[in-house]
Amino acid sequence: MAEIWKAEDSVVQSMKDLVTKHHPHLIMVIDEIAVVFKEKSSKVGDVDIVGKTAKAPPLLGILGDTDYKFVITLAADAWTNMSDTERYALLDHHLCACGAEEDKSGNPKYFVRIPDVSFFQGEIERNGFWRTTGSAADPNVLQELFG
Repeated sequence: MAEIWKAEDSVVQSMKDLVTKHHPHLIMVIDEIAVVFKEKSSKVGDVDIVGKTAKAPPLLGILGDTDYKFVITLAADAWTNMSDTERYALLDHHLCACGAEEDKSGNPKYFVRIPDVSFFQGEIERNGFWRTTGSAADPNVLQELFG
């Protein structure tokens, strides 16, 4: 099993800066987002997976002083080869996946969001921007982004 360790303070501070600037829905849990590293990125097919966002398991709250809501796991081998801009973007991407809102009773609810846009190049080449539901449904937005 790969070694896992807590991110250094500068990485955690970058995460907190991003929350403050761009993720106001996470301000209430800013200190309950764990950022950790693992040695190597994993692969799915031919794609390197350089990070993962997950809801924190309840066990983490039992073992420590913090009741973590999310765990962002980053691949150290990829991180060391990234520019500061790429690192910031990777953290931002994973914070976008962290969902926090109140339920109908006013209780906080935490969840991992899926990306707004997800498709394969071949699918678009063959069928165009065909989706009729979800965030990818507006072909004007997709055409602007990927035109």
